[in-house]
Amino acid sequence: MWIKVSVKTRPEALAALEAAFLDYASGTVQEGTKEEPVIAAYFPATLAAGVEAELEARIEGIRAAGLDPGRGLLEKELIKEENWSTEWKKYYHPLSVGTRFLICPSWELRTEEGRFTLALDPGQAFGTGYHPTTQLCLELLENTEPGTFAYDLGTGSGILAIALAKLGADVVAFEADPVAIDAAKENAARNGTKIRLRQVDLLSWSPPERGAPLAVANLTADLFVSLAPKLPSYVLPGGKLIAGGINCQRQAEVEAAFRKAGFAIQDVLRRQEWVCLVGGRS
Repeated sequence: MWIKVSVKTRPEALAALEAAFLDYASGTVQEGTKEEPVIAAYFPATLAAGVEAELEARIEGIRAAGLDPGRGLLEKELIKEENWSTEWKKYYHPLSVGTRFLICPSWELRTEEGRFTLALDPGQAFGTGYHPTTQLCLELLENTEPGTFAYDLGTGSGILAIALAKLGADVVAFEADPVAIDAAKENAARNGTKIRLRQVDLLSWSPPERGAPLAVANLTADLFVSLAPKLPSYVLPGGKLIAGGINCQRQAEVEAAFRKAGFAIQDVLRRQEWVCLVGGRS
């Protein structure tokens, strides 16, 4: 069984609520109207109760920060297993990203000349490819040269590592969540790609001795600030870090942490309320 958890809010709090949902869900869907948007996500029934309490606390935190989430009441809807794929099919269809990728759910697989197909279904691991944070990272990866050695920090569903592998890169992907590790393995096999997966907690694990010319991470602002001192260990001097998943309101804070760690901000891509930073290691 799955539970659909949704909240009707006001436009000014939409980005903050979406960020809160993405801390617990692999993706969100937006419903409602422009004046009264609704953010929703799906959770296994066994997890929904705990997630509900966390989200209620986050909503109150958003209100305390001065943003008006409206009534901010969570609503729940039981989705039976036999209706699961039908429910997701309402929202997920083939999507072209940048100039080189085509994201397809399994029920609408197709190819397009000049693009690599990324076959991914919505699941419990972050990174379906339909969120601006993932799309910005994919766009910044599309010019990766074949044979490039790269790290994916916090791979989630594996989408960024799989995209790099399709481009011919040699990828090592790190992830703490065993559910995400399993999802990444399944997605890599579905796409016919080979990625090396390592189950580690980036915050407590000592980084590898070998840096890479490229590292990509689609995380959160809080994680980037905490990880910043360790990030240079993943990137060779002259290499670059692509960092997505940062809400615009936290951009300056993350940039400051990166600069302190020895990265120069080389590029910033923005979409909706999200930014992706490119940091060059000096």
